[in-house]
Amino acid sequence: MEYVTCTMCGPSKTAVLSRKGIFKKGGPVIRFQNVICKSCGLVYRNPRPGTLELDDLYNKIYLEKRHSLANEEAAFAFLKTVNQKNKGEQVAEFLKGAVDGQTRILDVGSGLGLLGGFLHQKLGADVLGVEPSELSSRVSERVYGIPVFHGTFDAFLAKRGGRVFDCVILHHVFEHFGDPLPKLRECAELLSERGILYIEVPNVLDFKKPISHFFDSLHLYNYSPATLAGILRLGGFKIIRWNTGKRYRIQILAARFSHPQQAASLPGASANVADQTIRYCRRKRALEIAQALGAPLRALARMAPRFSSS
Repeated sequence: MEYVTCTMCGPSKTAVLSRKGIFKKGGPVIRFQNVICKSCGLVYRNPRPGTLELDDLYNKIYLEKRHSLANEEAAFAFLKTVNQKNKGEQVAEFLKGAVDGQTRILDVGSGLGLLGGFLHQKLGADVLGVEPSELSSRVSERVYGIPVFHGTFDAFLAKRGGRVFDCVILHHVFEHFGDPLPKLRECAELLSERGILYIEVPNVLDFKKPISHFFDSLHLYNYSPATLAGILRLGGFKIIRWNTGKRYRIQILAARFSHPQQAASLPGASANVADQTIRYCRRKRALEIAQALGAPLRALARMAPRFSSS
């Protein structure tokens, strides 16, 4: 385990925001800590696993332990239960006007190929996946016909040569990066002159799950709209499109500062993001406690007439 400071502010005052979360969706609650920077409001896991430990998780046991997919048969069976169209169409709709059949897309953390496969098959885009899981790489190539670089993003960057792309996709990937600022600068080098960066991450200021199931042990950062915009700005990007109609997720398109399109206004800006985030999580936790206590009281109230008539 390693201790880190705020990526945006450096050494700064922090407060503990959560001491619990999950590793596997629907799995048991485990103990690990997320803190919030009192200056900028960035939420991050601290302490956290080191780089080698994280690489082992993603390369060797991510699919098996996190998604219970131990082999190709299990992966193919899983894909039959997933509506690829719903996921792909929603993202494709958001990318409308920015992606077409001539677009060269790099899908980082492409997984089983659901999103990249849809963009390739339905829009004709030229998609290359980057995926550390060997099983995921094999399955996505076989099912969706897109080439996949089997390895980490760092390994791809070391071997990419001079390749550039019109769109880099980080769909529920950016929150896993332990070093987001260098990664953003590397993404900028991957993009063509008018290239765009697509990011979707969970929203720490609006989530449906119980608070103990929102915090994920492999999400090293948890972003609000303001902190995502702030870290992108530090990494050399401006946000040019927000999906303000999507709850529980932050979905954006970003471009380098030199891109001709103007930056979009930040939705729901707050004077103090740290205080807003702390209040939201406290209120969320208090409501969940009240609901948990209220259930047995409501059950007793329903039984009261039976007791009084006996």
